[in-house]
Amino acid sequence: MDVKLLRDIKETEEKARQIIAAAEKKRAEAIEKAKLDAMKGYENFLRDLEQHKEQQLAEKRAELKRKKKAIIAASEKGIEQLRQAGAANLDKAVQLVIEKFKSAV
Repeated sequence: MDVKLLRDIKETEEKARQIIAAAEKKRAEAIEKAKLDAMKGYENFLRDLEQHKEQQLAEKRAELKRKKKAIIAASEKGIEQLRQAGAANLDKAVQLVIEKFKSAV
């Protein structure tokens, strides 16, 4: 009877070791899967972040291009106004020189 009891204890201990080994294997697999999922999530986050950055840069470039066009258009308009004012002043200056010349002669 003692032999049978010892055999039963050994069998039970072996089953317990197998159960523990299987549980440890499942635990290791679960940890590995969690690491892999975390890495994929991080990679997705970085990809989304890069896409967002590129979108923001494109929007800012377009906005700067519009502002640049507006500034150039306003500058060209100002230049034209100055050119017209200068031309009008040139006519007046020529008339003034002619009058001074006539009065000197």
